[in-house]
Amino acid sequence: MRVVQGVNRPKWSDFVYHHPNGNIFQTPEIYEVYRNTKNYEPVFLGVVSEDNEILGILLSVIQREYRGPVGNLTARAIVWGGPLIKNNNRQVLNLILNKYNKIAGQKAIFTQVRNLWDVSDNIDVFAHYGYQYSEHLNFIIDLSIGKNRLFSNLSPSKRRQIRRVREKKNVEILNTEDENDVMEFYKILSSYYSMHIKKPVPPLEFFLNILRILVKKSLAKIFVIKYKGEIIGGIVCPISYNCSKKTIYELYICGSRKHNNLFPSVMATWAPIDWGSENKIDYFDFMGAG
Repeated sequence: MRVVQGVNRPKWSDFVYHHPNGNIFQTPEIYEVYRNTKNYEPVFLGVVSEDNEILGILLSVIQREYRGPVGNLTARAIVWGGPLIKNNNRQVLNLILNKYNKIAGQKAIFTQVRNLWDVSDNIDVFAHYGYQYSEHLNFIIDLSIGKNRLFSNLSPSKRRQIRRVREKKNVEILNTEDENDVMEFYKILSSYYSMHIKKPVPPLEFFLNILRILVKKSLAKIFVIKYKGEIIGGIVCPISYNCSKKTIYELYICGSRKHNNLFPSVMATWAPIDWGSENKIDYFDFMGAG
């Protein structure tokens, strides 16, 4: 076995698709989103056998606020939904983490691994390489129960809010592929993060690349809420397709505070649930709730 920094793209895609935990955040397509985003640097590693069979992959993104030496002082790395290891082979996991730490340690001050499934069997391996496990809460909704049951499972207040907005003729919920819509959504999102989340939001390029690369390949949906033609909220939703399930994710969401009476965040959350239930998507993943 050996660690490599590049593999055949179709084989990479096939490995992700056939892995039981395969997800959009470890694909060649999201690699291209990162590669084409300013101050983002993807790091890919694969472990292959002697006959070049892929045994494991890890895709990370290094995020910098600035270019040059100053950027390195604040650079952080995130691994979403990885690494993916065939048959949970711990030797492969050791190889890939050992190599990754050597590379990322020179580029970022820390790495955060945001697992999308239970990794308790391998906590000791991660700990050996300096990673500290933190429990987190998440909600995943089964969309296969159908839209009517999904709606009835909402709280009474959420059902009332959605009904009220649906009755208004000047409110639209759109599945958009328009770059202007994305730019208007981004203005609301960046303002919200600046004022309330107090964390950096990805650059506009990141969202435009999701539109240009992922949405165009049906690997993401971007929904926007419009009131009298003005965007008042929206949600960005990558989609994972693998051999066992299809999942749509809540990656970024926001709503205009001055239009709280139209519940834009509630409508934005409901949009992918509604769409997913009608398009044979199995799960809606909130990607963390605390």
